[in-house]
Amino acid sequence: MHQLHSPKALRAACDHPEYRKWFGERFRDRVSLMEYESGDVIIRQGIDHEALCVLLEGRVCISAVLPNGKHRILRMEQAPALLGEQELLELTPPSMSVRALSTCRIVRLPYAACRAELLEDPAFLRTLSILLGQKERDGVQRLFRTFSYPLENRLARFILDMQEDGCFKVRKTEAADSLGVSYRHLGQVLGSFVEKRYLEKQKFTYIIRDPAALERLAGAMDA
Repeated sequence: MHQLHSPKALRAACDHPEYRKWFGERFRDRVSLMEYESGDVIIRQGIDHEALCVLLEGRVCISAVLPNGKHRILRMEQAPALLGEQELLELTPPSMSVRALSTCRIVRLPYAACRAELLEDPAFLRTLSILLGQKERDGVQRLFRTFSYPLENRLARFILDMQEDGCFKVRKTEAADSLGVSYRHLGQVLGSFVEKRYLEKQKFTYIIRDPAALERLAGAMDA
C-alpha cells in the first residue's frame, strides 16, 4: 500500500464518475489517493476503520471470520464500488475484511471529514439506500445459487472471482467453508478440473489453464 501524491492523478480520481456519483464536487481537498497491491488488506475485521473508500480500479475480496472460527469468503467486488459504508452509518468496527485481489486504486475520505455532512444529505442517503438494497438482493441470489446448482458450476465461478493474476490461491478449507461443501467433495471437483486441464496444480496454488471452460461452467448459473 502506498499513497499517490501526484496532483494530476488526484484530480483525475475526483473527476471519476464513481466519485462524482457519491460526492459531486465536495471533499476534494480532504481525500487521499491510495494504491494497494494484490494481497494487501484494505479493511480488517474488528479493527477500527477511519475512511470511506471509493474503489476506482481493481478487484477486492470480502470475507469474515465467523464465531466458530471459520473463515468465510462472502463475495468479490470489482471497481467501481463503495467500501466502508456500514461503518459510516453504524460507528462500529468492521464486521468484514476487504483484501485486494489485484492492484487497486482507492480514494479515501476520512469519516471525520464527511460523516456529519453526508448523514444529513438526503440525496447521498437515497443513493446509499439503493446500494445497500442491491447488495441485499445479490446476497439472496448467491444463497439461491448455493442450493440450486452443482458444485462444479459454483466452484468455477468462485475460482474466476477469487483468482489473482491467473492463479487460484484460496486454501481448500476456506473454499469449502465458503461454498458450503465438505473438504473431500471440494477436493474431488478440483481434481476433476485438473484432469480436464482447466487447472494445473503447483504445490498449494492452481494455475488457470482454460478460463473459457470455467466461464462456460460459471455462465450456466446466469442463463
